[in-house]
Amino acid sequence: MTSALQRISRNFGMVVSGQFIATGLGFLALSLNTRALDPEDLGRLFLVQATCELTSKVIAFQNWQTFIKMGAEEQGKQQDTTPLWVFGVTLDFIAAALAAVVAALILGFAPHWVGLDPQSAQWGLLYAASLLVSGTGTCVGTLRLYDAFGKVVIINTAQAVMLLVSAAILFHLQAPLTTYLISIPLIAALASLTMIYMGWRQLRIHTNDPRRYWPDRDTRRRFFGFAIGVSAASTLTAFRQRGEVLIVGAILGPSAAALFGVAYRIAALFARFAQSARVSVYPEFSRMVAGGAFPEAARLAFRLTGWTSMVAMASMVAILFFGGDILELLFGAEFRSAAPNLALLGLGTSIFACTFAFGPLVQIAFGAGRFLILNLIAFAGFVLFAALGPFLFGLSGAGAGAVAYSTVLAVLLILQIVLHQKRNIGA
Repeated sequence: MTSALQRISRNFGMVVSGQFIATGLGFLALSLNTRALDPEDLGRLFLVQATCELTSKVIAFQNWQTFIKMGAEEQGKQQDTTPLWVFGVTLDFIAAALAAVVAALILGFAPHWVGLDPQSAQWGLLYAASLLVSGTGTCVGTLRLYDAFGKVVIINTAQAVMLLVSAAILFHLQAPLTTYLISIPLIAALASLTMIYMGWRQLRIHTNDPRRYWPDRDTRRRFFGFAIGVSAASTLTAFRQRGEVLIVGAILGPSAAALFGVAYRIAALFARFAQSARVSVYPEFSRMVAGGAFPEAARLAFRLTGWTSMVAMASMVAILFFGGDILELLFGAEFRSAAPNLALLGLGTSIFACTFAFGPLVQIAFGAGRFLILNLIAFAGFVLFAALGPFLFGLSGAGAGAVAYSTVLAVLLILQIVLHQKRNIGA
């Protein structure tokens, strides 16, 4: 278990440092873009990005998780992972092509659906075209399975650097919106192609002479089934992350949605650290479960929870005492009233951070289908409390959905692990 902790700590350090750097560079680029473009053009850029990114997230497969899980199983059997890689990349490219087509259809024929004028939407078609090479899930999984987390971090950081340099140049040139709609997707496409190439290179290092290039029918079925379950859970997460702002706006109006949206952006920064930890444990849990060491994996998950609980509690104390000051400092005095929302969102994020290790373990050990069912139950709680909070308590209640989702999911995940342990002891 000591070596497992060392690998998790090393991977977490790489991922979280990359997240920190990329986030900082992203904020700098956003600041330049905000100053370079007038509010109307900036809004058009955001709408094009949101249309393409949401389409991609809803349609894309989360194959990095599937490849790690099944790749670890193949490694345990001394089997070549090339067929899994080829099948995963094929699914990635099919999903990417479908996302590009859907985004292009929206921008080309129904731009009013997303609040865009036809001319801006036409320039946004290049952004949609860049989705054709966005299928990097399997290649990211390849790098993480073979302990090359640093390469993923380097590529993501390089992309953030290029976006910042591009923003600085365009700011200096006082370039029009069209140049942003060309440069940003080109940089994203370049980063995606680099990730795909690096994933292929990493595979070649570990499989120099593959015996076959296509998996058998049973392997394809298991891969596709797990990928569908994982992707469906990720789609729920995407809707949840954007849904509470829409619910608050529908009940309390646009001004309340703006206040809540700002609080959400700060809370989302904390959530990235928990997500980095989740990514870091996935390969290790996959190897342990594939090797029949579920009890050891469960003990490791509870041990990690003890450590993250201390960090989460410290973060909550900081939010409760300084949340209003942070909001006022960053966004202005009028946003101080969103402090209760930040506290609720921070509590939901803290619960997620405390139990980050249980989700991957349940997903790997019990299957993506069961994990999806648990997410659906938690999502129902989210919808109910996301509406009840602002309806009963006004703006101060906005954020209750995030707390309900994290709490319900945490309880369900822990129950799955504990009951499984008890059944094994009884047997």
